[in-house]
Amino acid sequence: MAHKFKVNILSLSGRDITINPEDTSSFLRHDGTFSNPNEGYATTGYVGRFGQIGIFVDNGSSTISTGDKGFFFINHFIGLGGWNIAANASGNLSLDIRTSNYSSYPIFSSITNNNYVLLSGEQKNTGSTTGWNNLINNGDYVKFVVLQISGINSFNLSITGLKYV
Repeated sequence: MAHKFKVNILSLSGRDITINPEDTSSFLRHDGTFSNPNEGYATTGYVGRFGQIGIFVDNGSSTISTGDKGFFFINHFIGLGGWNIAANASGNLSLDIRTSNYSSYPIFSSITNNNYVLLSGEQKNTGSTTGWNNLINNGDYVKFVVLQISGINSFNLSITGLKYV
């Protein structure tokens, strides 16, 4: 059975944000708030919009298989802040996010640095992108890869971010 998937590309929340380039202590956390320089990633000197990218995968009444679940092209810079995942049932899931620039496509590299999106016997989870390569560049492809899964027929992943304009 073919997987159905829906890709959400930076659905904007309508909140503009301007970061003071003189304030080098402003960093975006996964919940959309700013924290100290030891958390998240730097956003100084940019004007942007909060939003999200993500994917919905549904395999009907069957457990989703491992492997690639979809990819899309990004036509702007996105700084990632955190993620939220929800599934149809409690189960286990390990999901990697990978990118490829236009000239290297179809070769993808992980941006998670082994800090995968995880469900461990749970139906929903949230986490930060600390330890990830947090910037998706203008002209990159983003791909979602299920590395391990059990007991889950569908899931929705949302990754919060700041679209640089």
